[in-house]
Amino acid sequence: IHRVSATICCLFLAHWTAADVGQFILFTDIHYDPYFGNSTYGFGACNQPGSRAQFGCDSPLDLVTAAFANAATTMPNPDFILFAGDSVRHDGHLMPDPHRDIGNVLNTVRNLTHQHFPGTQVAHGSLSDPHIRVVQSIGNNDVELDYVLRVSPAGSEQNPQLLLFANEWSSPLNASQYGDLSRGGFYEQEMVPGLRVLSINTIIYSVNHCNQGPYPNCIAVEANDADPTDPLGQFAWLEQRLNAADVAGAKVYILGHIPPTIESYGPRHSFWKQPYIDAFLNVTSQWGAVIEGLLFGHLHSDEWRGGPSLDAVGQPILISSSITPIYDNNPSFKVVSYDRDSKAILDYQVFSTPLLSGGGFNQTAPWELLFTLSSLTGRQGVSLPTMNTVARSLPHNVSAFNLYYQREFKAGVTQASCDAGCVHGWSCLLGHTTAAEYTACLAGPTGSPTSPAPLSPGHTHSPTTPATTTPPTSSNGSRPQGKGSGAAVIAAGAVAAVLVVVAACALLLWRRYFGKRPHHYVTVQHNMDGEAIEMENLLATDEDGWPERAELVSTGTNTEGLAPIAHDALAQSIDPPSDPEGTT
Repeated sequence: IHRVSATICCLFLAHWTAADVGQFILFTDIHYDPYFGNSTYGFGACNQPGSRAQFGCDSPLDLVTAAFANAATTMPNPDFILFAGDSVRHDGHLMPDPHRDIGNVLNTVRNLTHQHFPGTQVAHGSLSDPHIRVVQSIGNNDVELDYVLRVSPAGSEQNPQLLLFANEWSSPLNASQYGDLSRGGFYEQEMVPGLRVLSINTIIYSVNHCNQGPYPNCIAVEANDADPTDPLGQFAWLEQRLNAADVAGAKVYILGHIPPTIESYGPRHSFWKQPYIDAFLNVTSQWGAVIEGLLFGHLHSDEWRGGPSLDAVGQPILISSSITPIYDNNPSFKVVSYDRDSKAILDYQVFSTPLLSGGGFNQTAPWELLFTLSSLTGRQGVSLPTMNTVARSLPHNVSAFNLYYQREFKAGVTQASCDAGCVHGWSCLLGHTTAAEYTACLAGPTGSPTSPAPLSPGHTHSPTTPATTTPPTSSNGSRPQGKGSGAAVIAAGAVAAVLVVVAACALLLWRRYFGKRPHHYVTVQHNMDGEAIEMENLLATDEDGWPERAELVSTGTNTEGLAPIAHDALAQSIDPPSDPEGTT
């Protein structure tokens, strides 16, 4: 009776506390090459007629189309869609007419969005209409010369590159959005009531940014030039918009291309110039109660960053993998779940298609659900403490590291083995944002003299030279409340009723699980398929039902071979590891 009553209470409470979950789609680093297979203008190794999607090449049209089609099949009516930049192929300046060709690529991506998501409206519209809002962030390859973007004083004039981006991708915009985007490369869009996306221009903060160009020759030439404190006035704009959101009781996702952190494929240098990282963290730290997401791309791999520099912000930096397979990753996109009430990000799923050994991909097979973040974290919620905990646990949890490293990181492309020092390096990288934090972590007590290898061996991420490694063959912030005495009475009565039920359930749960009879408890870790992979920290209870530690028992599973509970929860056993009630 206790078990049944407790179950009914739990179901009742779950109903009362269940989040209203919404979902949105996140694309990044499409890198569509309109000259794929063209011997004169094609990029990389795929510059011959008959070329097919493969590692080392940017995306042909059929791959981009398949990504949109499969995303539409997976999530035909998302709440909104985000693009984290770099829709255009690498070395866009080598296309016959870069300005025109970039405009055409942006237009193609926009049209594909409309085609596969008929409810989309790319930019401004009344929130009472049925349109799905779409926001795009500008990437370093979305301009004619990689990383080259002229910075005018506080965005005082329209920039030809940004004007093209505003006209071809995000048109129509309202006057404010159009002015911000064409002068500074940033703009704001309300996606759903109470949630705003601030799309920021990260090119201007990059260590590779050039005011004139061309990159990389301009780096030495411009090295002695003084960097503006607030290029294009974006930090002032960002602070203004965060303040406005706070006043309105709204929440914010910040969307950008290049993340304000350190790289994962080389000597761990910062992507942004350090003063700009500091400025960004200073602004966002002041408005941590407003920010519910920091979303970026650029790395072509699925990663995150945490650490103490983000404590006041309260959110990890989430970095999504790419559609282009140029840097030895399978093409992928992300479906993100969020709480429609709090706007907090709850989970995400990565969908991918494996490239075939001879090139190409199975165009008739649906893209598979490759990875779900909660399979790694063991819980819903993408909070900073959760992601920090996961990062710290990696050196001590081989199965968790392999789940991330071999499945999430490069969308299923098998990675070279990673020794203890290497794993420690990844723990420090994922768990920290700044180079100083990362370096201090490496020197910590759990460090190893082994130098942490790049997650993607041989990956240089050069804008002109694709990776030459041969990947393994793939098989197929309080809000104002409504007033009114009647509503208040009803609300108070509802709260009282819930409190009574909670108290009753608590009593039943206590009697069911903590009664005065001997129990044994173990903590169970499980993999993404739900299989119990280890049992440790066996606890026994004394005759009064209070736990006392006992010795570790041998690893085992219940009679069904499954752990029916979440990561690190307590499971009850009568006689571990054998359990006639099947509750181990």
